[in-house]
Amino acid sequence: MRKVYKKVRNASTKITTLCKLFGIGCKESSGYFKDSSIHHAANQIVESLGELRDIRVSEIMIPRTDVIAISIKTTMQELYTKFITTKLTRIPVYKKNLDDIVGFVHIQDFLLFVGDKNKTFDINHALRTLIYTPRSTKCMDLLTKMRLEGTHLAVVLDEYGGTEGLITISCLLGSIVGEINDEHERRENNFFDIDEIAENSYILDAKTPIQDLEKKFGEIEFLSEEEGEYETMGGFILAYLGYIPEKGEKFRHPAGVEIEILEANHRRIGKIKLAFKEVDD
Repeated sequence: MRKVYKKVRNASTKITTLCKLFGIGCKESSGYFKDSSIHHAANQIVESLGELRDIRVSEIMIPRTDVIAISIKTTMQELYTKFITTKLTRIPVYKKNLDDIVGFVHIQDFLLFVGDKNKTFDINHALRTLIYTPRSTKCMDLLTKMRLEGTHLAVVLDEYGGTEGLITISCLLGSIVGEINDEHERRENNFFDIDEIAENSYILDAKTPIQDLEKKFGEIEFLSEEEGEYETMGGFILAYLGYIPEKGEKFRHPAGVEIEILEANHRRIGKIKLAFKEVDD
């Protein structure tokens, strides 16, 4: 990526470089390069590319709890209903459970069976291959692999080979050019909004990434001081408490923040209230 920074010295060169990266045609003589807003966008994209080389797929993946998938034993009618109700165009398929995903069905392939009464539906004949990648994979490496293999869906594996999450090419491109509303996207309807309800008090989802909070508030002392591997507010709470808190539970961190659990069940935390207080002497 350092070579990219050295070579892209002006907006037109940057855009040409991006076109080559994603394998699309692009003529430098076009009027696009005369628009200063395009120059600015090109600068931002190249900067994002530089950041993408350090981001791991585990940081932007769709978590296992949000993955929508079907059994390989799913009937044609059941699959039809799933496409209609979820509005997805690609659905992962598993054999035994989510830890055994064997491919995915694209709605285009499914429609070939719907439109031809002479064809007997067999989900195995509609399966497309996907990519399996460790959670530690760098996003730029996965993006390159997706482009080379022509696959837009990848299963993120944990250290034991189980499914930790799912990642689409839209997740990766969104990290470069900004948020893209993809069917698998976690942030439908501004899902991770941080709503201010009073001075220094906010309501947010526990799945809100730590990086989103830092973008809004800058470096947060209690998050930087606490040890543990977590990427969301919910992960921080679990690491700090050591258990899943119940709805209505409150606790205060010594760094001066009070957290109240607004929604939770026996498996995970939903909404939380975050209030920044003055640090006690």
